[in-house]
Amino acid sequence: MVTLFFGCGGGAWLINKIGVWRAFSAGLLCALGALSSGITSVAIMTAGMRFASTDNQAGTDMTAVQSMRDIGEIACAMMLVSLTAIIGYRGGFGLAAMIVLFALLVTLVNVKYQKRYQSTK
Repeated sequence: MVTLFFGCGGGAWLINKIGVWRAFSAGLLCALGALSSGITSVAIMTAGMRFASTDNQAGTDMTAVQSMRDIGEIACAMMLVSLTAIIGYRGGFGLAAMIVLFALLVTLVNVKYQKRYQSTK
C-alpha cells in the first residue's frame, strides 16, 4: 500500500515538481524501502516513456524497460537475501547502501551526458 499510494503517487508528484532524474535520485536516497521502490519505479518508467516517444523508437522499448526493471528487482532481492544469510544484516544493509550509491553515481553521470547531448542537438 505504501508503494502504491505514497511511493508511486508521491513519485509522480515529485517528478512534476523537481524532474525525473532528481526524483529518481531522491527515491534512491530514501531509507524507506516501499516508498523508495514506488518513487524509483515511477521515475524510471517516466524516463523510459520519454525515450520511447522520441524519434522513431518502437513501442516495444517500454516492454524492455519494464522487463529489465522486474528482472533486476527480482535478481537483487534474491541475491541480497542469500548474501544477508551469509554475511548478516549489517553486511547486507552495507552492500545495499553501496549499490544505491553506485546507482546514484550512474544516474548523475547519465544526467550530465543527457544535458551535453541535448545541447549539441
